[in-house]
Amino acid sequence: MNIRKILIAAGILAAIAIGRYVYFLPSLSSGMAPPDFEATLPSGESFRLSALHDKYILMHFWGSWCGPCRRENPALNAIYEQYRHRNFTIVSVAIEKDPARWQIARDQDKLPWPHHVLELTSSFRFFDSPIAQQFGVKKLPTLFLIAPGGQIAMVDPDLDRLKEKLAVLFARQ
Repeated sequence: MNIRKILIAAGILAAIAIGRYVYFLPSLSSGMAPPDFEATLPSGESFRLSALHDKYILMHFWGSWCGPCRRENPALNAIYEQYRHRNFTIVSVAIEKDPARWQIARDQDKLPWPHHVLELTSSFRFFDSPIAQQFGVKKLPTLFLIAPGGQIAMVDPDLDRLKEKLAVLFARQ
């Protein structure tokens, strides 16, 4: 009887874990066109995602308050430095309640790419900012690799898979 209870409990925990995983998946998938958006960069300059249509774009959703995001930033810096002269850029979208904390985090993490967008949210639970909603982002960090011409090539890859994919893509060039 104890084994039966253990199996039932394990089944319930597995169902919860699978449900949680599926819930947090972005609503966009590989092969889809990413939503276009317009935003203002810290310099005050207007920016449109589609203006980068000829590049590989790593969409980087993060937050200054997000520990895993901050730990990932040094690796993203290295990826950017490795490929920035090879038709690659990063567009960071910060989901924040406090613009000052975002600025401090950008400075501390020394994020060198030029495309930084601040999205203010009223809820870290639901990410109600427009760009996060367009991309279906439900957790941070979330990454999307967009190919030249505007198709999503990868949805929320881990950094090792992303590095492997970029190495293959840029070995062909």
